[in-house]
Amino acid sequence: MHKLKIIIIDLLKITFALSFIFLILNNNYVRPKIKKGSGYFKIEKREHKLLAGITGHTFLEMRDDEDNVLHQIHGLATDSEGNAKMIGNKKTDKLKVWIFDYDLYKETRKLDIGDTGVEIASGTKDYINVIWDQAAACKEDINNKDISYPRYGFSLFSETENSNSVTDTLISCMQLENRDLGIFTPGKHNQLLK
Repeated sequence: MHKLKIIIIDLLKITFALSFIFLILNNNYVRPKIKKGSGYFKIEKREHKLLAGITGHTFLEMRDDEDNVLHQIHGLATDSEGNAKMIGNKKTDKLKVWIFDYDLYKETRKLDIGDTGVEIASGTKDYINVIWDQAAACKEDINNKDISYPRYGFSLFSETENSNSVTDTLISCMQLENRDLGIFTPGKHNQLLK
């Protein structure tokens, strides 16, 4: 009976600890939710949660006035053949900016990443297109830098330059206010165009 009581207490402690961690990683302050059905064009900073929500991959998304995804910009590992990879795992992988005219996750991976993100610009179609074009113009500048993609998306002994760095750099190119998503986001705030 005593051993059973110890096991139950340990299970309760583990459950409490996991619940506490979940609440820290998944609340409206750390990971706000995108508001749907706005009636205007907008640009959002989005996040695909990774490692059970401990970290994430950020990217930019343009949506129309009916909330349809028009474009996405991702910083992705790119192999020596020029193919995009969701995660870099080789020394030869490079960090490149990719622009897609669709929802990358739904179209290629049949994955719904949820609604974590923040709106960083909104307005008319023309206004949003002008701002989006500013980010797209920085694409070539970043791609021409020939930046190595760190294995598995982060560096332990040097500054991490990854997809999150691309997102934050492009937000600077658009001259918009940036907002953090998540708690542990390697590469955030690392400007690639210094």
